[in-house]
Amino acid sequence: MNISDIFNPDKVKKWISDFINSLKKEDLENAIDTNLDLVKLLFNHYKLSEPHIKFIARPILKFWWNPIEEALVNPQIILDYIEREELKNILLTKKGADWLNAQCKNLYLSLYNYLWYGIDPVDTYNRCNK
Repeated sequence: MNISDIFNPDKVKKWISDFINSLKKEDLENAIDTNLDLVKLLFNHYKLSEPHIKFIARPILKFWWNPIEEALVNPQIILDYIEREELKNILLTKKGADWLNAQCKNLYLSLYNYLWYGIDPVDTYNRCNK
């Protein structure tokens, strides 16, 4: 990754695609079976609520918001990024589609509140899923 990639919103699509296509089939199946929460996973992993990270992450993610929003409000776009049929087939099952739709909704609400209102994403998630 080059520093210029940070300022290229089109790179978001490639990063999403690369991430999804790097998943192991078993890991995706396990995520769906255990209803893995991507909000908590992503925000805890990248420590996006930490003040020194939040200071940098929010402006960058705001810059990338259009392609992020596009993918999260239309999960079909995420499915279109998947090159591996075995992964796509898992997400096309009823359980897989329900999980993907729920994750997109939770990520959208959490990211939106994080970016524009500074609300901790896990707080948003917990409020929406009581």
